[in-house]
Amino acid sequence: IPSIIATAVAFAAASASAEDFHRSQKFETFAVGQWEGADKSGILNFGKDFGGGLGVGYNLTDHFNVNVDAVFSKVSVGNGATIAPDTTHIRGCANLDYNIFQGPLTPFITGGVGVNNYDGSKGTFKISKSELEYKVGAGIRWDINKVLFAKGLYRTAWSDIRNSERFHTVSIMLGVKF
Repeated sequence: IPSIIATAVAFAAASASAEDFHRSQKFETFAVGQWEGADKSGILNFGKDFGGGLGVGYNLTDHFNVNVDAVFSKVSVGNGATIAPDTTHIRGCANLDYNIFQGPLTPFITGGVGVNNYDGSKGTFKISKSELEYKVGAGIRWDINKVLFAKGLYRTAWSDIRNSERFHTVSIMLGVKF
């Protein structure tokens, strides 16, 4: 199966590169599916939670893309003894991506800054807090054709809300360029 997937990706990349390909000076909008987790439990405990969201971006060149995304999820947050299982988590970030290759299939690196917001309670434990977040990551971008693209990426982030605990996300994005 891995060889079939590799062959399909190579074929699609070759056929897409035969087109007149450019990302430069195009806007894009995309849907985000994201899984998140943390290194260790501290003041707040995060499980393998899934969230969904939307984003918009602009390709300054074929290599540089600026974008913002917002992801919404329900997470389990606790203080050790008490866990609030349905805490609302909203994350919004501004990011700069660098696509290493100019072509339609390229690895990329990304960095961003944003805000995490948590709101939930269980019994006497309550949380309603927003904190600044810093993130870096890497992934693969595939411009499927002149309109559609897909990205898969891993990011790690740090935020004061987790006492400098490192936080991980794996995201899949599917979008359109215009």
